[in-house]
Amino acid sequence: QKELEVSKSELNHLQDQIASERKKAEIQILSLKEAMKVQRMQLERKWHDLGEDLRQTQQDYVDLHTQVKTQEDLEKRQREVENAATLLKLEVEDEIRMEFKSLSPSSLDPLEDLEERG
Repeated sequence: QKELEVSKSELNHLQDQIASERKKAEIQILSLKEAMKVQRMQLERKWHDLGEDLRQTQQDYVDLHTQVKTQEDLEKRQREVENAATLLKLEVEDEIRMEFKSLSPSSLDPLEDLEERG
């Protein structure tokens, strides 16, 4: 009888220990799950931020490429305008020479005369 009571007492003590260990394990599991949840949220945030940074970098590249293209187009257009102005100036000078030659055949280059006077 006494041995039976001791065995029951030991069994109750062991069951209490098991219950206590189980409770500790459940608390640890919940704590680990919460830590994993927080870590996952942090990683998702970093991933999102990285994606945003990548998209911004791509947009910056596109903007810069567009600016360079626009600058190149403007420089090309400026060269075209300068060339057209030079050609126009030469044409006007030729016309003036021809006009002066038809008016005063004695002068060989009226523009040179004008430049010397001016």
